[in-house]
Amino acid sequence: MKSRSLLCAASLILLALTMCQCNDDDRVGELEELPEEIAANLKVVPNTDLLISMPPFEVRKPVATATPKNCASTELSYVQVIFPITICYPPDFSTNGLLKEYRLAPDREPFPPPAGQTQTYTLSSFDGKALRNPLFCVQKGGPWLATISRTDPCFGPIEFNLAILGVPACPQCPAFRWFDDLDNHPPELHLIMPLVDTTVSYLDCDPTDPTKCGPDTNPTPAPPPAIWSGK
Repeated sequence: MKSRSLLCAASLILLALTMCQCNDDDRVGELEELPEEIAANLKVVPNTDLLISMPPFEVRKPVATATPKNCASTELSYVQVIFPITICYPPDFSTNGLLKEYRLAPDREPFPPPAGQTQTYTLSSFDGKALRNPLFCVQKGGPWLATISRTDPCFGPIEFNLAILGVPACPQCPAFRWFDDLDNHPPELHLIMPLVDTTVSYLDCDPTDPTKCGPDTNPTPAPPPAIWSGK
């Protein structure tokens, strides 16, 4: 009698799992295909079953100057950004904390589009090959928390690097790079100013120069800003 009860319980669990899988598959089958221009920029997140859209922007680095500067500096800050991120994953994948949208304060709203917008799609092929099981895709516009660095090197132009922190499985992507001026960022990337919690580090371009380069050559980076959880 006990073994019969266990067998019935196992059958019910198997039936429930099968029904869940079917519901997920049905959800994927009812969605529109991910637009080709988005699918073309999908990359595999290492060591996961995730695909993430990477920025399609390529910025040519200006020619470096031959004359070195006396002192190089790097400023590291946090900033909120608006940018559509697309994640694709198997229908049965656990999505807990997959895309973390951040709000620092209620007085920052309203945010420009596509902030607060969510789109869902299906992906039936990747990298020129049909997928045996289509993936579920979600696109969100933010707002996201990001790190941004401004590096003024010994040689060459000022360089900006920004990494969105909304994807815990891929903490340094998507990422952006541009040069010379903060306002030269890709137009599709919206920065919600101001930059906050900035720390600065310095490097002597000429080690033989006894002049101290900066007030602190190895500062402690600031922790991420407090998150406002409201809407």
